Amino acid sequence: MSRFEDSFWVGGGFEELHRYMKQGSESSKDLETVLADRADLENIYANNLHKICKKAKKAFKRALGTTLKAAWQKLIDKFDSEEEVHRLLAASLSQDCCKPLKTFTELQVKQREAAVVTVEKQARIHSEKYKQQLRVKKLTHKQCRELEISYDQLEDMRTGKGKSVSEKDVNKLEKSCRRMEEGLVKTDREYREITIKTEEARLSWEAAMYKGLQTLESLEQERLMHTSEKLVKYSQLLQTVVTPTEQVSHTHTHTLHICAYQYHCLPGL
Repeated sequence: MSRFEDSFWVGGGFEELHRYMKQGSESSKDLETVLADRADLENIYANNLHKICKKAKKAFKRALGTTLKAAWQKLIDKFDSEEEVHRLLAASLSQDCCKPLKTFTELQVKQREAAVVTVEKQARIHSEKYKQQLRVKKLTHKQCRELEISYDQLEDMRTGKGKSVSEKDVNKLEKSCRRMEEGLVKTDREYREITIKTEEARLSWEAAMYKGLQTLESLEQERLMHTSEKLVKYSQLLQTVVTPTEQVSHTHTHTLHICAYQYHCLPGL
């Protein structure tokens, strides 16, 4: 199986992966929002059932006949039961799905950004060293070229080519060449040192990149697993509503059938 550290090295791969991971975190936040909205909806539904139950209790007081009162009482009891079912569902969605998902996502964002910051820091250090290396390299080439030109001029003076010059001018150019040689030696040493530091920075950057990619892959696997677990939990919680609701419906139907039977059995009907 292809792993992150084998796939996101070149062409801005790490940045692309970071962008993808941020989208994953946003997706988890969206899921948490949806589940929170569903929990709010269950609370609203439970509150509305409570209001209906209060109205039913008022109607129960005005109900005439023993049979009708029994039907009203059954209706009120089941309203209470159904209200409790939806209120418990709302609480379970909040405690078992929304809050854990929010906490998990926030922790993952911190862990992801910590890994990204480390990689970006090492990448910045390498970039700065590389720029210094190019600057010193350019300076070394420039000094080397200038020294070659000076030596060519000195050779021409010694061999008598070109215009005639004095011994003083020759000595002056010789001193200038020696100073340029000393400067070139110093610059060349600096170039070697910065080249070593640049390579060390590159290796540190690659090590941080490798570790960062492993961390991001682990975080993504954990996110997918955690999200899947919360969706399964959500499905299980919904099942806790289905059975009690069906029981309420069956009880209502049974009570109404009894009422209808007793009504038709009344004398004169």
